[in-house]
Amino acid sequence: MAQQALETKFGVEILDSAGNLVADLTGRVKSRSMRFVRDGVYEASFTMDLDTLEQYCRTINILPISLLSVGQSQVKISRIGIPIFGGQIMFVESSLGETRSITVKAVGWLELLTARFTAASVIYTAQDAGSIAKQLIDTNQLLSGGDLGILTSASYIKASVNRNRTYENKNIKDAIIELSAVKNGFDFEFTWDKKFYVYYPQMGTTRTEFAFEYPGNIKKLRISDDGKAIVNSVLVRGQGFGDAQTTTTRTDSGSFTAYKLRQKILDVSDVIELATLQDHGDEVLRVQASPVRILQITLDGNRLPAYGSYQLGDRVPVRVYGFAAYPIDASYRIDEINIKIDDNDGEEIELKVTL
Repeated sequence: MAQQALETKFGVEILDSAGNLVADLTGRVKSRSMRFVRDGVYEASFTMDLDTLEQYCRTINILPISLLSVGQSQVKISRIGIPIFGGQIMFVESSLGETRSITVKAVGWLELLTARFTAASVIYTAQDAGSIAKQLIDTNQLLSGGDLGILTSASYIKASVNRNRTYENKNIKDAIIELSAVKNGFDFEFTWDKKFYVYYPQMGTTRTEFAFEYPGNIKKLRISDDGKAIVNSVLVRGQGFGDAQTTTTRTDSGSFTAYKLRQKILDVSDVIELATLQDHGDEVLRVQASPVRILQITLDGNRLPAYGSYQLGDRVPVRVYGFAAYPIDASYRIDEINIKIDDNDGEEIELKVTL
């Protein structure tokens, strides 16, 4: 039975592969951090004094190697009692010397689909994109030993755009990301409790009740304008070889006029449908036809707005005062959230936001 937790804002629990509570490490771990990327990776890490872990495991009568079993044990992290991360332990490293510690890293449920593939020939014709993603997960979980416990209720899937897709031993994680990363693609999320959600047209809401401001609640701000990745002519190559290969070229005339010719070749070798290739090319142009401005915002977690008042996908006002070089006063979208928690529960929150 898990020993009583110590007082702290952030709870860290270890569950077995079936999701049953095995140990409560709340208040016993250090160097806690989490990273959430929209339509991408979720991950968490923490360290623990190895002697403290040994003593704790003796108290609850379990071997440390069983408690932190790579590829089986799960991690659940809560903030003020509200779960914010769930995932599987994928990396454990112990350091033995004058001081002894153990580092644990966990990944969200999307990453478990990295090792899952479709059958040799799978065809979807004029089906909703979110439904395709759901079916990819459901079909794979029906395989022997395939059940990951991911929940894909139709009520979690918002209707989006009908797509045609042909898959040949396609990686399922990549297939879901590619359904998202096309023109009129959806946003998706795997929640801490393994629920798979599809949002359309996008996840998140527009926030007007607060703003991120410098000077103000922004502790540090990095502004980058990157022109290296500008693209205004993209050749998209699909399935096949030579004259039999399906290809299309998509262009952006406004970008061409401003920046001259900037070419890119995009290979999507498992796609046979021309319309799908065009969607991939159009999404590249939408994102890369102009220099991309990214704001990297570091917030003081002890100042308002508190974490939990905003989430991935939200659009938030960002304002910079007193600098003619950066007259920033616009709504930016949160694409990534990084949280670092010190040993006194102080939070430093870093956001990556784009227009």
